[in-house]
Amino acid sequence: MTKKVRLKNLVWKQNPSRPSGKHIELQFNADFMMSIVDDGYGKEQGLYELGVFHKGEMREVYHVTNKGDTVAGFLNEKELEHRIDLLAHYTRSVPVQINKWSN
Repeated sequence: MTKKVRLKNLVWKQNPSRPSGKHIELQFNADFMMSIVDDGYGKEQGLYELGVFHKGEMREVYHVTNKGDTVAGFLNEKELEHRIDLLAHYTRSVPVQINKWSN
């Protein structure tokens, strides 16, 4: 598993349920998905927020989400990419972008 996902290679999509910002979804394996938004915690500073889903339910993931939480906000690009890499390592998979919405 050597391929790393980089934010610059992903396509931001408009999510109809979040009209104020853009959204990326990454599927890691059959069980794990990561949602990334640019209008969550940290949006005023141009930072990102991520959430992790396990079998469709939001879950806390050690060192990926904040301790005791199912999300991590106020992430710069490098921090976000590091957490993507961690979840890829934990799940032993290469994430694939799966956005359902249009640009």
